[in-house]
Amino acid sequence: MTAVLFGLLSGVVACVSYAIDDDPRVDKELQRLKGRWKIVTAEVGGQNVEADEEFCFFTTSYSWRNSKRELRGTPALNLTHTPPQISFQHNFSSESGPLGGDASQWDSGIYKFSDDGDVLTLCIGGTDKFATSNEDRRRLYVLKRVSSDARSPIDDLASPNQAVRDKAAEVLRATFKSTPESKWAPTIEKITKGQSKKEVQELLRPLNATWEVSMGTGQTHSEVYRLDSEWLLSCGFHNTGDTLIDRKLTRSLKHIWVAPPNTYTGVWTAYFVNGQKSHVVNYKNGKYFGEFISYHWDGSTRSVQHYSE
Repeated sequence: MTAVLFGLLSGVVACVSYAIDDDPRVDKELQRLKGRWKIVTAEVGGQNVEADEEFCFFTTSYSWRNSKRELRGTPALNLTHTPPQISFQHNFSSESGPLGGDASQWDSGIYKFSDDGDVLTLCIGGTDKFATSNEDRRRLYVLKRVSSDARSPIDDLASPNQAVRDKAAEVLRATFKSTPESKWAPTIEKITKGQSKKEVQELLRPLNATWEVSMGTGQTHSEVYRLDSEWLLSCGFHNTGDTLIDRKLTRSLKHIWVAPPNTYTGVWTAYFVNGQKSHVVNYKNGKYFGEFISYHWDGSTRSVQHYSE
C-alpha cells in the first residue's frame, strides 16, 4: 500500500481553514516549517504504508510531490489550539493546473516538532492525538528535514530557462497570497514626523526592510524601503538634520528580471512575484527587435514600444 499525503488524492477532504494573519506568532512558526521534508514513516488506518513523497514549505506556500504528481497551495495555522492545527488549501495540481472556486480542496490536521525542530509529525484528520486506527481515515506522517532551503516558485522566476519561469508563474498565479496592509500597521504607526532617519531605520531593522532608491530636491529628499515583495515604504526627510517629514505605505509588487543570453533571438518573458507578466520583449541577436511590452502587476498593459534594426 502506498501512502498519499493529502485527502485530495485519497478521497478524504476536511473543509477546515484557519486565518494565518490573526496571530503574531504565525510568521515565526511558518519560518520553522520552511524547508524540504522527506517522509520517514507513514501510517493509515492503523497500518504502516510506503511513502516516497517530498514536502516543501516556502513560508507562505507549500509543494507536495512524488514521482507522479505535485500539489501546491497555501498553508494556514491555528496556534491557539493544543496541539497546533494546520490546514492546506490545494489550489494547483500538476495534473489539472489551477484549482479555483469549487475545485479548490482543503485538508487539515495537527502537527508537532521534535525538540531540535528537524522532525515534524503530522496527523491529517487528527484533532487531539497523533494516532490512527482501522476505524478512521486519519493519516499519520513523520517527516525529517532534508534541508532548510527550498526553492520556491518565486526563486524560479529568476531562472535563465524560460520554461522554468513560465511554470513558476503559472503556479504563482494560482497560489500567490497577498499580504494585508494591516501587517505593517504596528510598525508604521511608530514612525512619526520629526524622527531622525537613523531612528526610522532602527524601527525598520527588525522587519529586514531593504533600501530601494533615494530621490532628492533642494531642501528635501526621500528614501524608499522595500518591506516585502509587495509593499514599499516611502519616507520624506529634510536635508538639514535628516528629520522625517512624512511617510507613505504603497503597494508595489516586485518584478524579477533576468537578462537573456547575449545573442538571444526570440520572445523573452519576465514576471511579477504574483505570476503576472512584467515584460514581454522581442530580441534579435541579443538586441531589442519588435515589440517591447511592459505590464502592471494586475495584468494590465503599461506601455508598448517598437524597435527596429
